[in-house]
Amino acid sequence: MTSMIHKLEWTDVNLDKFIEILEVQDEFKEKGLDEEVSIQYTSKMITLLFDVENPESLPLHEWSLAVEYIKFLGTPVPETKHKKEFVLNGREYSFHDNPFKISAGQFFDWRQCIHQENGSIDYKECLSVFLIPKGHKYNDGYDFDLVKEDIGTICIVDALSLFSFFVSVLQTSLKVFKDYLLYQLKEVEKGSTLQHEEMDKLKMTMELIETMNPDRLHQTE
Repeated sequence: MTSMIHKLEWTDVNLDKFIEILEVQDEFKEKGLDEEVSIQYTSKMITLLFDVENPESLPLHEWSLAVEYIKFLGTPVPETKHKKEFVLNGREYSFHDNPFKISAGQFFDWRQCIHQENGSIDYKECLSVFLIPKGHKYNDGYDFDLVKEDIGTICIVDALSLFSFFVSVLQTSLKVFKDYLLYQLKEVEKGSTLQHEEMDKLKMTMELIETMNPDRLHQTE
């Protein structure tokens, strides 16, 4: 029988698998580091990464190999330059990486998906805002569930490069926009001809930007 235990790297892990890894890590975060917990944690990771139903039934040498091969989980996900085109499950996608060309709908959907009630980040939901089926515009009637299913197959190295790129670029563009609004408000204070309604809109926009808090975002636990 061929062994299912083989060497792995982050490039072998897709986004769906990465999310499962985070869930297992969260599950064991508060359980301590005694031997029994370590064995349970390792068993779960072996099942997750090698599709072994009962890891503790493995021959000892294969268990030892598996333990060695999952050590990459303790290393950072490597950084790489983001790609603009993807083929996922046979379907073509384009990454919209220009923050000055996003729609208001994309902006608000992005804001919502990075502000989950439990403090977590829905990576697939976030990426679906800017990874668009080729030939489509954002939210023009295509199947979002299918898009998120496809996004789950992206290598985690590529997925986090897309995510971190847009977090960084959006943070910069928001700062520029915020500085511009501050200038506008100062002009109002100097006696600008802006109407009260326009001033209120500027203040509301400033408050919206403050809620974005892009610094809170993280790549891995």
